[in-house]
Amino acid sequence: MDAAKISALKGVIFDMDGTLLDSREAFIRQIEDFFVINGLQKPSPDITQKLLGRSYVEIFKEAFGKTDPDFIKESLLWMNYSYRYFYVNKYAKLIPGSFQCVSSLVKGGFRVGIATNAPRIVLDYFMKHYGFNQLRIISISGDDVPEKKPKPDMLIRLQDKLGLESTELIYVGDMDLDIEAAHSAGILSAAVLTGLSNYEEITKARPDIILPSANWVCRLLRT
Repeated sequence: MDAAKISALKGVIFDMDGTLLDSREAFIRQIEDFFVINGLQKPSPDITQKLLGRSYVEIFKEAFGKTDPDFIKESLLWMNYSYRYFYVNKYAKLIPGSFQCVSSLVKGGFRVGIATNAPRIVLDYFMKHYGFNQLRIISISGDDVPEKKPKPDMLIRLQDKLGLESTELIYVGDMDLDIEAAHSAGILSAAVLTGLSNYEEITKARPDIILPSANWVCRLLRT
């Protein structure tokens, strides 16, 4: 990424899971438990890895094939509330330096947003539990837009709410769908290596820059 593009940046949008929050173990435990409580064999590590980062509905279909609306509704309630009230509490933790970097960006005058496919109940818990709600941050969840990532809906909405041009924003995420959403929204993309995708997978998505973790954004922007 050239210096001119970096110097033009006035705002940063972060993904949540895998970018600000290390939730890998929380997701693994929840997926495994979902299979078991529904009378299925505990999934192999390969299957669990395949399902990481997928939507809950995709996980249901992987486990049971086609599922009826009532089952999906009931299972979504269990997944959302069990993650919010148990798995994220017990197994998730902030990625080191992520809160400090976001706080530094806000204090430095950058406009900051969070865009995640997670439901609003999970995002609100994250914001409050880890203190991000005390910062001047605008957040968009998967419940707030017609289509989730990799579609660009939430990034386009955040760009409008932040009052910035596409050339003034960079989106930081850990998965190929984050990079694809940034490309579709016409904003710069930064891939971090703290989440669900490995280096080879994230490279194929063609991010504008690859960083070890989200707190390196502060080094990039010199805040």
